[in-house]
Formats: sequence, structure tokens, C-alpha cells
Amino acid sequence: MAARSPNRTTKTAGNRAPASRRTSAKAAPGGSRASSSRSTSQRAAESRSVPRKRSAKSSGHISVGLLAWIVCGVLVAAAWWIYPVMRLHYNEQRKLASIQAQYASVTQRNQTLKQQVEHLKTRAGVEDEARKSLGMVGQGENVYVVLDKDEGVAVASTGSSTSPVSAAAADDPVTQLLDGIFGFVP
Repeated sequence: MAARSPNRTTKTAGNRAPASRRTSAKAAPGGSRASSSRSTSQRAAESRSVPRKRSAKSSGHISVGLLAWIVCGVLVAAAWWIYPVMRLHYNEQRKLASIQAQYASVTQRNQTLKQQVEHLKTRAGVEDEARKSLGMVGQGENVYVVLDKDEGVAVASTGSSTSPVSAAAADDPVTQLLDGIFGFVP
């Protein structure tokens, strides 16, 4: 190790002597003043004093464009994996809603039929039904039938071709959009 020069100031915490006051090490006993003769502490002190500029590529930063492509790729991959599951879930939820609406309709019809059966178990209910459907007339009653010229025969319809849920949901534009995206066919 080289001897310290009396002119040299030492480094304190946070302060460094100006470059003009620094002195180089004395010549090594071999006689040459090459840069290799400086002590390791002097080289380390000099390397700390000069901040190095890092290049953009060596700094480890990813460019914004590359980051955008990575994010887009991850989103596309996630959509590719999740879409079949979402499609299946959506279709099953729509079928479930349709079946629940049909069940509610059948339950309502069943309740109405139960009330009619209870009414027909009584004598008054039997007479009412006989008067409506068979045209029964009681003793001492006179029947008068009034016909209108424009009156036609009404035909009762027993059902519709579409389910209640699909008819109501077909009006909703969001549901129409989702049906198109997920391929739901009622």
C-alpha cells in the first residue's frame, strides 16, 4: 500500500475534497507512476465520485409499447380461456330462467284448477257448470237467446308458440346483445 501524502484530505460523511486538492500517490518502489500503483481505496473513491450514466437498454426498464403488447396478450389469452366457461354459464342461466318462468305458469294454472275442482264438488258448482257448458235450464225458468248479426264464433287458443321468458327477454337490448355474443338459442 502506498504511503499517505500529508497534503491529502480525508473523506468525511457526505463531504468530499475538491478534485484540485487531491494528490496522486507517490511512485511505487519500482519507479513507475502507472495507474496501477494507486491504492484500491483511491480507485474506489474516484469511481464513486463520478456518477455513471446508464443507457436505456441496460437500466432494466421495459418500453411502454412492449408493456402494452404484453398486457393485450394477457387479456386475449384470458378471454380465450374464460369465454367457453362464461358462454356455458350464461346459456345455463337463461335456460334456468325459462324453466322457472314455465314452472311459475304451471303452478298458477294448477292452483286455478284446484279451485275449480273444489267449486265443482258443491251442488252450486255443478249447476253453474251445467248451465254454462250444457245449457241446462231449471224448472220454472225461461231461456231467451239473443243473437247479434255481427257476432262470430270465438275460437279459444290453448297456448302460445313462445315461452314467457323468451318473449319478455327478447325486448331487452342488453339481453339480445348477450344472446348474440354467447350464442343462446331459446
